[in-house]
Amino acid sequence: ISDLIKEDDLVLVTGGAKGITFEHALALSRILHCRFVLVGSTKSEDIYKTGSETAKNLARLKENAKEVEYYSCDLSDRAETRKIIKEIIKNHGNFAGILHGAGISNYALFKDMKKSSFDKCLAVKVYSLLNILPLCGTGNLKFVHLISSVLAKTGMRMQADYTFANSWLDYLCLLLNKMNIPAKSIGYTVWNETGMGKKDNVLEYLKSVGVVPLSTHDGIEAYEKIINSDSRISVVTGRLA
Repeated sequence: ISDLIKEDDLVLVTGGAKGITFEHALALSRILHCRFVLVGSTKSEDIYKTGSETAKNLARLKENAKEVEYYSCDLSDRAETRKIIKEIIKNHGNFAGILHGAGISNYALFKDMKKSSFDKCLAVKVYSLLNILPLCGTGNLKFVHLISSVLAKTGMRMQADYTFANSWLDYLCLLLNKMNIPAKSIGYTVWNETGMGKKDNVLEYLKSVGVVPLSTHDGIEAYEKIINSDSRISVVTGRLA
């Protein structure tokens, strides 16, 4: 992948500067040393707030990247997403690559899940990317990396929304490749030190049923191998229940 991207190329990162998405962006910055623009839900006034996680992580990203910018956006909002992406392209140019890590999940039995909650998960994980792609000149894209979940293959109780959304990402990956856009979808199990499992306090439950979370080191090591392979859809796990 380092042969495809030049120093002045621009990579779009959806999902902000925290968690698993940030760890992937950081890994890419060490490989590519190009320009990065991140889009996430952190409010504008908090992006560079002294001591904040976002500010600290952006500083880490700048150690390797040529340029780093952050735009606040509600990716579930189609109009706002299109507006922000158009603004980014006007200010910084077209994207050479996309790292799509945006995602949310709400734990509920399917029979109890509200349609609005289900739709919000799809909007952030799937529709946001569908809103972005037509604006960025797909002929310019040298890669699209989709951070998916092993749940796209296995499913999980109380996670119907997230399972469905990530299954869509895998399908979209295949569709993009048919359009000659190099895309990879990587489905991870839960991570131990960061990500939704830690944030939502479900790690202990998952461990109790036999799931072995990935360490950040192992997750990123797998990512770096996958992006330099011919694989289009991959699954990365510790051990599943």
